[in-house]
Amino acid sequence: LIQLVRFAYRMVDSLYPLTATAAQRFELWCGQAQRPLSEEQKELFRTIATYVAQNGGCDFDRLRAVVPELVLELRKFYSAKDAANQALFSLNEFILKAA
Repeated sequence: LIQLVRFAYRMVDSLYPLTATAAQRFELWCGQAQRPLSEEQKELFRTIATYVAQNGGCDFDRLRAVVPELVLELRKFYSAKDAANQALFSLNEFILKAA
C-alpha cells in the first residue's frame, strides 16, 4: 500500500515487491546495528523482517497478538517491552524506509 501511494504521487517510478528487498535490507540493518547478534538473534529478526515486509510493520503488542511465538523468542533477548520495541522500530524503519 505504501508503494502504491508513492507511485500514485509519482514519488517512485516503479513498483516492486518489498519482500524481494527485505533480505538485503535486513543484512544492512544487522551491519548498521554495530552490536554482535548471535545466529539465534539473526534468525529471529530475519523472520520479523519478513513479517514487516509483508504486513507494513510491527511492534511488540502486535506481534504478541498475531505471532505470539516470536514474542517468546524476543523475551529471551529483551527483558523489557520498551527495549524490544526499540529494536523492532529500528528494524521497521530500515525495512520500510525506501518502500
